[in-house]
Amino acid sequence: MAFHTPGSTNTSGNADGSSAFGGWLGAFGLGVIGLNTEHNIETAESIERCDDVQLLLNGIAKDLNVIYVNPPPATTDIDTVESSSSSSAQPAESPQMALLALRLTRTKLLLYDKSDTKYNDVPSQVLSILSSSSSQHHQNIIPLLLQHLNTLPFESRKDVSSIVCFLLCCNTTSSKNNMTISQEFALYVQSKYEDIMNPIVYGYRFGLISPLGPDSMVLPSPSTSSTSTESSQPQPPKPDVALHCGSMLRSTLRHPTLYQLFISPSYAPKYVYPFLDEYVHLPNFDVASDAIETLRVILTGCSSSSTPIAGGGDGGGTGTEVGGISEQDAELMTRMASEFLEREYESVLMERFNRKLLSKPKEKVIPVNNTAAAVSNDGNDVPPSSSTTTPPAPTVLTKSNYITRRMSIQLLTTILLTRINYNVMIKYISSRSNLVLIMLLLRDTSPHISLDAFHVFKIFVANPSKPPEVVKILVDNKVKLCKYLSGLHKEREASDEQFRDEKALVISTIEGLEMDA
Repeated sequence: MAFHTPGSTNTSGNADGSSAFGGWLGAFGLGVIGLNTEHNIETAESIERCDDVQLLLNGIAKDLNVIYVNPPPATTDIDTVESSSSSSAQPAESPQMALLALRLTRTKLLLYDKSDTKYNDVPSQVLSILSSSSSQHHQNIIPLLLQHLNTLPFESRKDVSSIVCFLLCCNTTSSKNNMTISQEFALYVQSKYEDIMNPIVYGYRFGLISPLGPDSMVLPSPSTSSTSTESSQPQPPKPDVALHCGSMLRSTLRHPTLYQLFISPSYAPKYVYPFLDEYVHLPNFDVASDAIETLRVILTGCSSSSTPIAGGGDGGGTGTEVGGISEQDAELMTRMASEFLEREYESVLMERFNRKLLSKPKEKVIPVNNTAAAVSNDGNDVPPSSSTTTPPAPTVLTKSNYITRRMSIQLLTTILLTRINYNVMIKYISSRSNLVLIMLLLRDTSPHISLDAFHVFKIFVANPSKPPEVVKILVDNKVKLCKYLSGLHKEREASDEQFRDEKALVISTIEGLEMDA
C-alpha cells in the first residue's frame, strides 16, 4: 500500500481518478468515487491529503459514534435481512469503517512525519483535542478505539497501537507548557485509567479466543465468567490484538504515576495477576512470550527504551518507541517494583510464580522415608529434600511449558540479583520449599533450564546466614549434589571461566557444610 507524505501530490492515480487506496477500498465496495455523507462527499484522496488535525479527529469521533455508539437501525426488509445481519456481525466491512481506517492512517502519518517543520506541532494539537474538557466525544476517542480494537481492520489496529505508543513515548516539549507530550498524555490516561487499561490488559485474551463475540472488546474481569453472556459466540483468535495491547501496555508502564497505579493494591489483582495466572500460559508462542516480557517490566520496573511498535513511524513494518526513560524515573520505578514484591511476596512469588511458572509438566512430589523426593518423567529421582516431619503441600502444582519455565527462571534470577531487592532475595533463599523447587529445575532435562537454575541455586549456597532447614537439605544431599554439579555443563568450563569458577566455589562450599550440634 502506497502512502503519501504530508503535502505531497498524488502521482499514482490512473486516468479514471483511482488512487493508491482504490484497490483497498474496493474490498469495502466503495470504489474510487467517494463516500456520501450528510453534507459532503469525502474521498480517499481528500482524507489522504488532509493536514487539518482537528478535521481528522472530528471525523474519527463521528465515525466511532456512527459505528459503535449510535449505529443506524438495522433494516427489516425481508430481502435485505441476510446482508444486514452479515454487516452487523462484521462492522469492519461498512463504508463508515473504511473512512475511520483512512483517518487513523492519516493521523498516524502526521504524528510520525518529521520531514517538514510545519508538522512538528501535530502531537501537541492531537493531545490538546483528545484531552479537551469541552468535548466528551473527543475525550472518548482513545477509550472507544481500544474497547473495539478487535473489530477494526487489521491495518487500523496497527495504526491505533502506533498512535497510542507515540503519544506515550514522545519526548517533544508541549507547546502549552514545559511538560513533554508523553507526560501530558500520561495525565490524560490517568484521568480515564480504567477505561483505557481494561481493554489493554484484557486484550491479551484475544491471543486465544474472543470471549464476547464480534461486537465488543470489553472483557470481563478474571472472576467473571464469559459464559454469563448468552449472546456470546466464540470468535477466532486474533493474536495481533494481544501483541498490540502488549506494546501499548509497556509504553504505559514507562510512566511512574501510571506504573504505581498499575501495581497498587487496588489494581494489582485485576491487572497483574492475570499475567501470572493466564497470559504467560497461552498456547500462542508469540503472545505468551510477549506476556512474559510485559511481566518482566511489571516485576522489575525496567522498561526497554526501544520496545517494538506495530506499524512504525514510516507507515509500515516495525518501528521503535520514541525517546527513552530518564534515569531518575527508572530508579523510581525499580524501587516501586521492589516495594510491590515485598508487599505481595506470598501472592506473587510463592502462590503464582513458583507454582504456575516454574513447575514442570508431569512432575509430582511423593513421600519417601519421611522425605520429599521428586519423580521426573523418566522415573529417575532428583535430589530429595531432607526433613524429619511430613513435608508441606507440594510446591509444584500446575504445569507450564518449556519457554515459560525458561524465561521465568531467568526473570527470577534478575529479581533476586537486583541489589534493591535484597529483602526479597533473603526471604526467598531462606525457604526450604524454594530450595527444593530450584533443585528440581537443576535436574531438568533441558540444558538451558538447568543452567539458569544453577544461577539461582548458587544464591542459596552463597547465603552466609542459611536457616537450619536449608542447611539440612544441602548436608543430607551433599554427596549427590557435589557429584551432579561436577558434571553439570562440563563442556562450558573451557570457554566460560566465570561459570567454572562459580561451580567450583559452590561445590567447595557444599562440601564444607556441617550441621550444628
